[in-house]
Amino acid sequence: MSFHNVFFCSAASVLLRVKLNVKKHLRERNTVPKLFAKSVKKYGDKTALIFEGTDEKWSFKELDDYSNRVANLLLQRGFTEGDVIALFMENRSQYVGLWLGMAKIGVEAALINFNLRLEALVHCVNISSAKAVVFGSELTDAMCEVHSSMGKTVKLPCSGEGDPKRVPEGTEHLEPLLEVTSSNQSSQQSSPMLTGLAASVLLRVKLNVKKHLRERNTVPKLFAKSVKKYGDKTALIFEGTDEKWSFKELDDYSNRVANLLLQRGFTEGDVIALFMENRSQYVGLWLGMAKIGVEAALINFNLRLEALVHCVNISSAKAVVFGSELTDAMCEVHSSMGKTVKLLCSGEWDPKRVPEGTEHLEPLLEATSTNQPRQPDRSFTDRLFYIYTSGTTGMPKAAIVVHSRYYRMAALVYYGFRMKSEDVLYDCLPLYHSAGNIVGVGQCLIHGMTVVIRKKFSASKFWDDCIKYNCTIVQYIGEICRYLLNQPKKDTEHQHKVRMALGNGLRQSIWEEFTTRFNVPQIAEFYGATECNCSLGNFDNKTGACGFNSRILPYFYPIRLVKVDEETMELIRGPDGVCIPCGPGEPGQLVGRIIQNDPLRRFDGYVNQSATNKKVAHDVFKKGDSAYLSGDVLVMDDYGYMYFKDRTGDTFRWKGENVSTTEVEGTLSRLLDMKDVVVYGVEVPGTFKFQKTDMRREGFDPSVVSDKLYFLDCTKGQYVELNAELHRSIVSGKQKL
Repeated sequence: MSFHNVFFCSAASVLLRVKLNVKKHLRERNTVPKLFAKSVKKYGDKTALIFEGTDEKWSFKELDDYSNRVANLLLQRGFTEGDVIALFMENRSQYVGLWLGMAKIGVEAALINFNLRLEALVHCVNISSAKAVVFGSELTDAMCEVHSSMGKTVKLPCSGEGDPKRVPEGTEHLEPLLEVTSSNQSSQQSSPMLTGLAASVLLRVKLNVKKHLRERNTVPKLFAKSVKKYGDKTALIFEGTDEKWSFKELDDYSNRVANLLLQRGFTEGDVIALFMENRSQYVGLWLGMAKIGVEAALINFNLRLEALVHCVNISSAKAVVFGSELTDAMCEVHSSMGKTVKLLCSGEWDPKRVPEGTEHLEPLLEATSTNQPRQPDRSFTDRLFYIYTSGTTGMPKAAIVVHSRYYRMAALVYYGFRMKSEDVLYDCLPLYHSAGNIVGVGQCLIHGMTVVIRKKFSASKFWDDCIKYNCTIVQYIGEICRYLLNQPKKDTEHQHKVRMALGNGLRQSIWEEFTTRFNVPQIAEFYGATECNCSLGNFDNKTGACGFNSRILPYFYPIRLVKVDEETMELIRGPDGVCIPCGPGEPGQLVGRIIQNDPLRRFDGYVNQSATNKKVAHDVFKKGDSAYLSGDVLVMDDYGYMYFKDRTGDTFRWKGENVSTTEVEGTLSRLLDMKDVVVYGVEVPGTFKFQKTDMRREGFDPSVVSDKLYFLDCTKGQYVELNAELHRSIVSGKQKL
């Protein structure tokens, strides 16, 4: 056979083999990512790519993980099948991982010649209709030249050495974003990846809770394990004095508290109110009480007069430990609390200023033993302390927090957001709230993390503190993010090591602006009131979502949105009397099925039984069941992500607090000497929604409301009449609230 015939036969066999394979792949609806998945399965740890520039080697598994991170990040940012992203960078392994990750979710890459500049570069981006350009840091100058010609809708992630001063405005650094993104396989259709993640977190916490129940653990017992493990490691740092407490020192302080209270005759089940501003001693005080079964009532340090007396009285507190900074507030109400309530003052001591009979706490503690106190036989479901929630109407309600609830809230965010004991958490939220004291401080007590406590939030010092204390996680509420964005830009915004912002209430409208400006890769947004049994977590950084619940396994975590009359919040029921579940896109009230013998599903309620009953509905999931009513209206998308819509009841948000309109009515009635005062909230752009039906619709527009309107002008320290010009200034955001 001649050479030409051999060559022809060989070529024909190659073509035939490829043709048969193509037909097979067409029949099986294969894609390049699916074929690559087979290579990963077959070759796994074998080297796939070597980049000569750094000698870095990637195995097939590592290339798969990297491309999965890319795919998941793009899904979180809202990219969908058919979208185009331009890729403008020099050769390296990441180049392959980027377009492969895009292909895994049907996003198409436009591979642009890295030698192009100016008009040619803009032309290539524009004709592809790219929604984003991923560029290498080595091409920063080229991108800066054309940035203004590409339109504001084109997003710009930069890969490589990040220099925030050199890149075009609005550019995000790609690598930190990928580091906090899951490497699990993606799927746009049914979110099995996130379903698996959420399920694994819930399962882990549930198994831990069962273990702690069986061992009759409590928060003090769990803290004892942290002390044994971390000992001299810094547990708490108080920003106000720069004082650092090790785990051992926090343990010693809380032991002194426990032993002192035992000496003074306090016993298991007694209640002591804690009324002081943030500091490390706050944690040591309630922890010391918990060691002997005394329950702390954590009172909002902004309360005064009737509201303060109410909170002390409903808790049946036998004593109040107050900070010296709140001496005036205590003097105002001392006569209203009864002579049997003992008073202990912590801080600077002035015997002439404090109420009669008050004792100075610090000298008493110094003279008390640091030995472990004898601990009562408490269980994981016994009461730990009380946190006051404004709820929706009336005076604050004392929500019961049991040991298992404290653990559950702290553990869900720790495991769900993949925190580490090496993290340093910046906690500028009030410690009388669950966000600051459980979600924040709980990471120290249970998981061995260092927590930086700030007396009060400061927008101007926020990033300076993060740099000073090497913080990697910061806590927020929605307003904090808004205040930070309103600050003038400065270099310290980018000099920190913060990788995660943890909190709730970040509005979708400023979500990406916050992450881009401050270079914070992960927003760990969660949902959950102190007392609720239907907490949610946005574990995969989905923009705007407050959480996720699987639509594939809805009964694994029995919560749902049910239809309500949004004016009255009355539950809408079907012909069988059971609540009607909402579909994707339908707003509904979030509810959680109550199962009292399950620590993850139980509802402990409030000290007041009547208040507890109002938060429980029956025949919600099925006939004969009970469910917790959150009072919040959410919306779910097709994949199971939840988004906040509204909050019910006569309450409004002010600087992170739920403020009851009834409380304001009582204060104004007394000040104005008027019998009838009605307080209602209106919606101001950029703030949380306020309540009350007919009046709320009118808002605060002087051209609509016939009555005179007044506005508290903080610069003048007085109320001024609201006119059209001032109204426009408030709506535009020029006038500070």
